[in-house]
Amino acid sequence: MIKKLSISYIIISFFILSSLYAGSKEYRIFGALGLLKAMYDMRFDDDDELKTARKIEEVIAKKNIYYNESELANYIDSIVEKIKPFAIADRSTFSHYRIHVIRDYQLNAFTVGAGYIFVNSGIIAKLDNEAQLASVLAHEMAHVTKNHIQQTVHEHAKVSGVLSLATIGMGDKIAELSDKANLVLNLSLNAMVNGWGREKEEQADLTAVSYIIKAGYDPREMPKVFEILLETYGDPDPLGNFFYSNHPENRKRIIYVNKYISDNQSSIPFDDLKINQQSYDIQTKIVRFETGKDLIQDNQFNSGIKLLEKVSSTDTLYLDGYYWLGEGYRLQRKPEYRDKALSYYTDALRINENYAYSYLGIGMIFYEEKNYPLARTNFEKYLALNPNAPDREKIEKLIRYTYRYR
Repeated sequence: MIKKLSISYIIISFFILSSLYAGSKEYRIFGALGLLKAMYDMRFDDDDELKTARKIEEVIAKKNIYYNESELANYIDSIVEKIKPFAIADRSTFSHYRIHVIRDYQLNAFTVGAGYIFVNSGIIAKLDNEAQLASVLAHEMAHVTKNHIQQTVHEHAKVSGVLSLATIGMGDKIAELSDKANLVLNLSLNAMVNGWGREKEEQADLTAVSYIIKAGYDPREMPKVFEILLETYGDPDPLGNFFYSNHPENRKRIIYVNKYISDNQSSIPFDDLKINQQSYDIQTKIVRFETGKDLIQDNQFNSGIKLLEKVSSTDTLYLDGYYWLGEGYRLQRKPEYRDKALSYYTDALRINENYAYSYLGIGMIFYEEKNYPLARTNFEKYLALNPNAPDREKIEKLIRYTYRYR
């Protein structure tokens, strides 16, 4: 169902486009107030799709929210390269796909058209293997190849009477942005999600299945992506999350994707298709760690701990992983988690007795228990091993406090 845009969306989008088209012929001829008519009258073709995608990429880049990790970027590009020939065979207009990773623990991905795709670090961290990530990427690529962006823009233009960026945005929250200055971007991207429609989403899902099979991935992993989303968010309206807002319910997605696979199983070479879990675990270790850390710092303890447990199982020598697992339990401040937190701190010390942050965590446990002598000993050890600690002033203050209770 196509929804008419609210007046606030139209006004906000108008100001976005005023900045976009300030130097255009239409703006010079009609002026700011006349731009609405020009927007309605103009076509939205391949050139417009590319121009708009580039502009949105530019706006997002200025927010400094990209996840900058070159090895991960190269890894994702290698997956896209496997899928790209089949996407180009469907639509050759856009042969170059640009993938950006946004540092945000929400399970989200979106395209702004013309081959420009944005994937949150959270969904990369949460998935189990390369075939699942290929499913997400192929879904976004299918939106491009099936021309969903232009179709949706034209549909909304007919209903709203305005051709605006708000009709081609995706996702009301592309990152953890709280300042009012980002409101326009978030609203325009949110309207993008609501514009695709369930028929287009189902088409993108089933097209993605065919792409990943041709690219050498096991399609049976794609329904597992929906299971992960179902486990995380359920099927109620999740307030604009990409995979839900105006998407088919995840239970339904699991059913129709499994049916497609079953109906075509005689032509699918399952024995030759890959999942690539081990390489995925290695390539995503850092993004899993940082996402787990972000979740714990935002009091999302259970989700953060699950990711960090994946990290520690992949790399048993990853000291920071043990520390943040300890933090995940300690910060919940439940007596039953005290020993669990302490065990993770000491696990790191068994590997390296000079790992400073374990002493910090142990010190905080004793400080919170008002065992000030042991707290002070561990705090002093932490600062001795980490003299340039960014929280040195805070820890020195805690040490001074402990001397009041000898």
